Amino acid sequence: MGDHFVLLVDRLLTESTLEAAIESRNRSIQAAKSAATDDSSKKVDFGDISSPRKLVECKICHDEDRDSNMETPCSCSGSLKVC
Repeated sequence: MGDHFVLLVDRLLTESTLEAAIESRNRSIQAAKSAATDDSSKKVDFGDISSPRKLVECKICHDEDRDSNMETPCSCSGSLKVC
């Protein structure tokens, strides 16, 4: 019969270029899906944020900090020379 034409987003396409446009669209959709999947696989650790923040004081220099940070010596390094 005759040639088939399809109007796609203000463009006049022939049958052969329509197939190429559809394949291109499918590839871009697949790329977007895989990018969304990659972002969702990343995990964020909120363990430190959800823990209660208790302030403690160094027994030597009386410097205050969170209890988890005071496991190692503070700025005085356990010495009275700094005080």
